[in-house]
Amino acid sequence: MRSKAPEPILTLGIIGDLHMGTPGDEVAVRQSLAALREHGVAAVVVCGDIVGDGVTGTDRFRPFARAWNAVFPAGCGVERLVVLGERDLAGEGEAWRTAFGEEYAPREVKEVDGFRFVLCREPDGAIGGVPCDGRPCFVVRHFPLTEADGKLPPDAIAVTGHTCAPLTDPRTIRPNCGCVTVDASSLLHLRAPGGRENALAGGLPPEAAEWRHMPDISREAGKARHGMVVRANSCGVTFSRLDLATGRALGEDVFVPHGAEGVSALECRAAACPAPEFPEDAEVFVEEGTGKTMAGKIERQLTVRFPTARAPSRAFDYSVTVRYAETDLIKTAVEKRVYAYGLFSPEDEAMASCVFGFDELPWDVELDFEVVPRTAFGGAGKPLCAKGYIESPEARAKRLKKERKAALEKAVRT
Repeated sequence: MRSKAPEPILTLGIIGDLHMGTPGDEVAVRQSLAALREHGVAAVVVCGDIVGDGVTGTDRFRPFARAWNAVFPAGCGVERLVVLGERDLAGEGEAWRTAFGEEYAPREVKEVDGFRFVLCREPDGAIGGVPCDGRPCFVVRHFPLTEADGKLPPDAIAVTGHTCAPLTDPRTIRPNCGCVTVDASSLLHLRAPGGRENALAGGLPPEAAEWRHMPDISREAGKARHGMVVRANSCGVTFSRLDLATGRALGEDVFVPHGAEGVSALECRAAACPAPEFPEDAEVFVEEGTGKTMAGKIERQLTVRFPTARAPSRAFDYSVTVRYAETDLIKTAVEKRVYAYGLFSPEDEAMASCVFGFDELPWDVELDFEVVPRTAFGGAGKPLCAKGYIESPEARAKRLKKERKAALEKAVRT
């Protein structure tokens, strides 16, 4: 699947979910477009949500248009392939004319270097017929495809936005609705999908924050600028996932053969993804301390630290399970999942960690900790194990009283 493809016929840039609202956003978009220009793109797909929440008015697309025209002036030959997101709607026709000097069309078919693009400008617009002719045909929309959209021909490549998922997640290129689908990620508004202990906590009910202890990994997202450079020919498509701010690759290039063969290749991709493994001499460290929950509550905490798993593939996340014995049974007290550091901009962090509040764990029993590195597809490497122990407040007070008494008696004797 990653074999070298023939020379490209089309070089395409893909970005999405700009959420522009400040002058700084305009600068970042301009810089990202300039990075795509350096790759020699013939067109740039923009997958909607150009403006951020609360940005209204007929001139709301002008900051994007200024950034575009600064990098790709009229007559340069680079096609602008833009669809709209839910944040962009309301009087879009007039706003479109104001920014781009052309009439707005809810659906448009364009051709670039012999490749067709079906632009469904409404966020969940009907796709209609897909005019494939032996080469990949790109279908662009803001909202991801669902079963309600029906099956697309295997020659189609659907490019969508909205999820803002980081491109370090290999599932952003996957089979769906009968074709290859691509998540455009987000240029300015990346977020970690929920479910992990250190994922973005926004939107959770207030009581949930009382038992969330890990620092929010989304703090990494601020400077990341995720986008793609796509090179297509009659044999297939190569996807390069990049941080456009640094030029750093966010994963290996993915070559997808054309048509049904490409869909089949992606279906096999999960099974072929090697499980990450810890270094041979790796150890788990269990440390007691005091810290804050994400709600700001100060509490006693137990932190489990472990080396990052990088070979033969980099861990996407880790499961950290705590078990204990009760009579003749082994019980699971809690299991947490934490994203690996570098979810938004891969960094070579030597250690990872998972934090537990003392109220989450049983007291006065020996605890067994198991840490398992995992791929995005659920594949698991070999676990690392360690033991720990938590004193109850009563047992801790009793022990400290005994130690103080012993120290006092020793002082008297000396």
